[in-house]
Amino acid sequence: MGIYTQLKSQGGEIIKIPRQLFTSFSLIALTGIFFQGNSIAGIVDLGLETDWRSQRDLTSQEFSRAFVRLSRQGFMMTDIDAYPDGNRVAYSAIWQRNSDGRNWKEHRGMTSSRYNERWREYQAQGYRPLDVEAYRVGNNVRWAGIWIENRENIPWRSYRNLTSRKYGELFREKSRQDFRLIDMEAYWTPQGIRYAAIWYKNVDNIPWAQVRNMTRQRYQAEVDRRAQRGQVVIDYESYETPSGQRYAAIFAGVPGHGWNVRTNLSETQFANIWRQNRDRGMRLVDFERYNTDHGVRYAGVWAENNLRFRWQTAELVDTLVENYRTDPQNNIPGMSVAIIRNGDLVYRKGFGHADVARNRVAHGETVYNIASIAKVIGGTLAVKMEREGRLRDGTRVDFDLSRNTRDYLEAIPARGSGGDLFFSLPEHHTHTLEDIVSHRACITHYRTSPVVWDSRTNGVGTVRTQVLPVGVEELETHFQTAVQSAVTFWDQPLVTFTDTTFTRGPGGNITSSVSQPFACSVGTNWRYSTAAFTLLGAAMEVAADRSIIRLVNEEIADQYGLQSMRVRYTTDELPYNYERSLKYNGQNNRLIEFKDNSWKVLGGGIEASAVDVARFGWKILDGEIVSDTDRNGRLFNNLPRSNYGIAWRVETDRAGRNIAQHGGSATGARTHLRLYTNDDLVIAIMSNKKDPGTCDVGSLSDSIADAILGPRASLTDCAGNPVP
Repeated sequence: MGIYTQLKSQGGEIIKIPRQLFTSFSLIALTGIFFQGNSIAGIVDLGLETDWRSQRDLTSQEFSRAFVRLSRQGFMMTDIDAYPDGNRVAYSAIWQRNSDGRNWKEHRGMTSSRYNERWREYQAQGYRPLDVEAYRVGNNVRWAGIWIENRENIPWRSYRNLTSRKYGELFREKSRQDFRLIDMEAYWTPQGIRYAAIWYKNVDNIPWAQVRNMTRQRYQAEVDRRAQRGQVVIDYESYETPSGQRYAAIFAGVPGHGWNVRTNLSETQFANIWRQNRDRGMRLVDFERYNTDHGVRYAGVWAENNLRFRWQTAELVDTLVENYRTDPQNNIPGMSVAIIRNGDLVYRKGFGHADVARNRVAHGETVYNIASIAKVIGGTLAVKMEREGRLRDGTRVDFDLSRNTRDYLEAIPARGSGGDLFFSLPEHHTHTLEDIVSHRACITHYRTSPVVWDSRTNGVGTVRTQVLPVGVEELETHFQTAVQSAVTFWDQPLVTFTDTTFTRGPGGNITSSVSQPFACSVGTNWRYSTAAFTLLGAAMEVAADRSIIRLVNEEIADQYGLQSMRVRYTTDELPYNYERSLKYNGQNNRLIEFKDNSWKVLGGGIEASAVDVARFGWKILDGEIVSDTDRNGRLFNNLPRSNYGIAWRVETDRAGRNIAQHGGSATGARTHLRLYTNDDLVIAIMSNKKDPGTCDVGSLSDSIADAILGPRASLTDCAGNPVP
């Protein structure tokens, strides 16, 4: 973007506004927020980033629950919107982190007289109004309001029930007295349109203006005209009049920040733009829902929330990912990418659609099946349990990866037997848990077949043959525990393989090949296995005396704030503000149903967003989940006769950089997590289709790393096309 910021108007065009560089005290002049030199005179010190939340179209009960939850989490409400929705009242709200512990109050459903009582009460207690909202309930007007502690003693005034004429008189009077309008409300009454307004002393001499009674066309023209002068919308209002829908807006000159203003959006359009702006590092600061002849419409004002997302490499990464997604060999409906550098989330973005039919875009926090990335979560948790010897709640565990798997999986009571029938892992399973996590246990890849993949390297190259029957991994049985799942297949013999030899003809061409079966030797032969990680999960369950579902959710997701990461199945409710991506398959992107992956939780039965997968990776690099010693000496230390440490594949990329990684591939999912261990770089890639083409997701990670770390001279996308 250079020295310009982008302001997108309601029509979708991009408007460039000359901008200044950020300073540590550059501050968005929102409703009730000011800056005075080097001291903040407002709600909170925003700095470069504000932790925020928003909800919309909540019932009264949902709003109450959200209020309790977010208040307890240290957020304060900065904007409330209430509106009739059929025979009920719906609510929307914007919250931000209450970082300075400021006292605040919020009330809704008030009559005019009750509002006056609250107004006088809080004025006497040293509060100032922040937001006022009027809405219709039948033929009556009800009020909602937010008040905050006036620590800065900012002079203020507020008025309600103003006619258009009286509002105009007060506007001129307060402007002459150097007050600035920070919130206005236009609302219906049986006597006609009335206005409410909140004024603060303009202590920072911010240039501002307010225009009302605009048609949509006039509003559009006003936004465009003032954007060219460096003024942006900080408060927006839509209201019905006998002459039709009218618009009002407060404009302010706020240098150094990017803004995005959109109106007349459908619910789906608003949801898509909300997520796209969040990925761009913008936050919602004003919201409006209103009725039109074409149905319910939404409007929003977003402000740039941090500096990191104006990253000079972002557009280059955009090109690499989009080229990968749309390559004819891939043709992937939706993808999400998150990048962390030196602990900062420098990039998060969605591409395409999480749900094509409903036009729901993919975004940074879209939830995908992370496929085999689940294995590194399982391996990391195993090392954590082994080293710490206790769980988060203090429960002691005796867990040792060097022990034989059978030590944990013996005398397992059968379901419904009342303790009269027991299962034990058969004696032909001689592997240790370390053999499992390094893929040296000789266990079938999937639970229904003893013969799966053959990968043999010879003088000609690497030949990979699939002998797994198509679709056998799609099981319908639901398992509450890993033990229940494992018991159903551990009587199967250890896997066998085919060793393929080749004969070269003239010119080096292959003229014939011979395949011959051979037995896998535990601890000696490397063969990739998903089912083996079911046994790992079963052993962890026995050691901890709780399900693997609970272990992953409590010991990893909850403990480290990875809100979207969960062991979940088809009908489970997702965490608040997250959405699942649908799954697609084939060149024609056929929609497929969710499959129950409860039989392979640590092998591929975990869901998460790209952002949370990247955060998990960074917490590994940063030594938060396991110590630096255990990370380097255990997780990233390749075991004998394997290029795996504890579940992590440890090697170098095409540029010779040291990496620890794991990819994932399943029906309706292709994923990749790569940690650049010497460069403090984490790249997480999620998609909702198993790509069938030659453009491998690992090569996309290579290209992204080249864009960030260099060299860029010969940068190409996954198809080998040069990228400028």
